[in-house]
Amino acid sequence: LIIRDYSLYPEAPMKGMPITDFKVPAVLDLRGAWAAAILPTSLFLVLGLAIRPIENRPDIRKPYRILREQWQRGLGYKLWLIVICLSIVAVVVAGILAYVSPKTIRLTTLGIKIYRRLVFVPLALPIFILFLQYLPWIYGKLKGLRFVPAVIASAFFATAAAQSVLPKLSEHFSPREIFETYNDLGRASNELAEYQIGARAAAYYAHGKVRAIDKQTDLVDYLVSPKWRWAVFRADDLANINRSYRRRVGDHLFIADARNARVLLATNRPIQGRQNQNLLAKYVLKKPPRIQYPIRARFSDRLEFLGYNLQLPHEGYVGAGESFKISWVFRVLKPVIGNYKLFVHIDGLGQRINGDHDPVDGKYLVRLWEKDDIVVDEQKLEVPSHFQRGDYTVYMGLFSGDTRMPIEEGPKDNSNRIIAGTLQIR
Repeated sequence: LIIRDYSLYPEAPMKGMPITDFKVPAVLDLRGAWAAAILPTSLFLVLGLAIRPIENRPDIRKPYRILREQWQRGLGYKLWLIVICLSIVAVVVAGILAYVSPKTIRLTTLGIKIYRRLVFVPLALPIFILFLQYLPWIYGKLKGLRFVPAVIASAFFATAAAQSVLPKLSEHFSPREIFETYNDLGRASNELAEYQIGARAAAYYAHGKVRAIDKQTDLVDYLVSPKWRWAVFRADDLANINRSYRRRVGDHLFIADARNARVLLATNRPIQGRQNQNLLAKYVLKKPPRIQYPIRARFSDRLEFLGYNLQLPHEGYVGAGESFKISWVFRVLKPVIGNYKLFVHIDGLGQRINGDHDPVDGKYLVRLWEKDDIVVDEQKLEVPSHFQRGDYTVYMGLFSGDTRMPIEEGPKDNSNRIIAGTLQIR
């Protein structure tokens, strides 16, 4: 329950600190770190509370004597034991077939994975029973010291939180690392502009002159200068600043450091040996990329849909319980008026995968798209584990509230949905 709560509410450990309105960035997944730190502490604490000292050595034959006693109790008990044994044999045979010839058992990909793991259960069960017999006895030998492992595990948890989790959080809560990158890459003669992040932090961490700018237009004017310029601003402002910069220069703004989820370091010149970390440079292009499934369709007179790419975990299909990626490619004919989002319906056998979302992970909304932009919108979808095998039809479109953008050309249905193709689920 503790691990679950820390996963669902990652801000919970910060409640004891003098911080208000703090949110753990979505890019920082702390679930694995919390689980690794909390699980040993919880396990040893439970053992310390639940297990009492046991003097007698465990009898490893006792569980099997119980089975013999059940067999001798009568016909009904014999039948139940026979059914259990036959079930175990069936699971082992199905597991072997899942490895040797998975097509013969005609299960979903998830079912095959489950049977491949279940085949080891009969081998692991005696070991597990032996472990359960000896664990209380060994742990009980500690007697009054049986809480020492819990104390050691708690110290490990505190150390992991202080030396691993909190430093990772601080990289996003404090912009210090961003300014350290500027100090390393920038020159003393290069002025640093600060736009709406707090001039005190810039003045404290940055070496050299810091210029505070209050208006976005002034910031763009500053960056389009022929001189080498640097700037720090909020990550949420990237789309608007980058769009204004592209209108003036014709190319994306160079982001030198995007480690911090809240603050970015930008410069108006590429840096040799350093990749542009501007997310929009990857998904907003001048020319279409290679398209796996080309489709020609047009939304009103605003957007042209060019096709999509699929990244599947298997050749030609995805399994139930697995995830896959799909990339939609658009060409902007005219700016779009309104707050449109993309909807994705993958329908079949009375079931649906719904993929409604803001494009480019919400970093480049449709209303910001510029004429002649090639926008690549990549999203990750998961197939629910209960989905049946079969071919599912992929539909896609744009909507704003209850209104869908009309489709003038291309394969479509009567609900203003583009018929993109089929997805095979096994």
